[in-house]
Parts: sequence; C-alpha cells; structure tokens
Amino acid sequence: MQCSIHRESNLGDGPQDLRLRWGAIAFALGLVLAVVLLEIGAPPTLRLLLAIPFFVGATGLYQGLFRTCSGLAAQGLRDSGDGPTPIADPDELARVRRTAMILTVCAVVSAALGTGLFMLV
Repeated sequence: MQCSIHRESNLGDGPQDLRLRWGAIAFALGLVLAVVLLEIGAPPTLRLLLAIPFFVGATGLYQGLFRTCSGLAAQGLRDSGDGPTPIADPDELARVRRTAMILTVCAVVSAALGTGLFMLV
C-alpha cells in the first residue's frame, strides 16, 4: 500500500535505521534516568535534565520515521548510505528543509511534554 502523502527525504535505508536505533536508545536512557531521579527523590529542577535525552531520542526517532536528517537538510545534503551528497534541485531542497523543520519542532514539543510529565510526578 502506498502512502498518499508526498514528502521528500534525505536519508537512505542504512542512515534511517541508524537514527531509529540511536533514537530508541536515547529515549530508553531518558526513561531509565527519569525513574532513577524519581526513586532518589530528585528535586524538579534537577529533573529538567531529562529534556536532553528526550530531545535526542525524539529527534532520532522522528528523523528515522520521516527519513529526513535536520543537520544534513540545513547543509543541503542527503545520505543514501554512501556518504553525504548535495541536493541539486532547489524545490526538493526546500521540501526537505521544510520536513526537517517540522520534525525538529515535533522533537522539541515531545521532549517538553516528556520532561513536563516527569516534573509533575
């Protein structure tokens, strides 16, 4: 079944897989850190540090799911597994950069929500 939503990407299968794995690992480490901080009774201000692993994890997961790397998009590059290469078409580059901006905003919101949840507990 084909997706009817047309979106541009700048990652091949290998780089996509790598970002998904690192995103899942970072998110899992964030959850473990959150539980540890709750168990030791850490103050809410210290729990703000959870934003870092949650942001890294969300960024990796969103980059893997959207097949778009924000850093490469900002530089006008794609990585299909053979190393970064320039994106020549300006329209394609604009679409890739838009997707990258959307996923970065989603990662910030996800990290803020995850951190806020553990701030309330």
